[in-house]
Amino acid sequence: MPVPKYLLKTYSDITPEWLRQRGLSAVIADLDDTLARYGDKAPPQRAADWINSLKEANIPVGIASNNSVFSRVKTHAEALGIPYVCPARKPGPDGLLRLAAALGAEPSSTAVVGDQIFTDTLGAIRAGMVSVRVPPLSRGPWVLARFPLEWPFLLAAGKRARRGE
Repeated sequence: MPVPKYLLKTYSDITPEWLRQRGLSAVIADLDDTLARYGDKAPPQRAADWINSLKEANIPVGIASNNSVFSRVKTHAEALGIPYVCPARKPGPDGLLRLAAALGAEPSSTAVVGDQIFTDTLGAIRAGMVSVRVPPLSRGPWVLARFPLEWPFLLAAGKRARRGE
């Protein structure tokens, strides 16, 4: 069942201290609706600041995107100075595992942060990584359409968190 290990309000809640407390040493982030809104031509300053804070703490970070516009993912990753995999083909584990290897990270100590249960969370679980779900940055029709399908998994993750698991 694709239940995220952690539910956070925003990716910036993932700090070097937060990662270390959980035995995590690398981060793989989704791009669309996680770090940037669909259509953003460049990474938001907030995303750049967050990634720089991780890099300054010697925590490797990369982007794994299913986006079909390769040049968009490349532009964002290069602007942020981080490696990327595109298309990652999540929920398949191969792209995530390739990126973790490029980051020099073990899968079990890698956090995957994303906004979608059936791609990001399920991909992380299948790759043996730690899933961190954040709400999508936008509320477009696709997000509203998938929400009823994701709700049971978000509810289960919330119950697990309340039990301290």
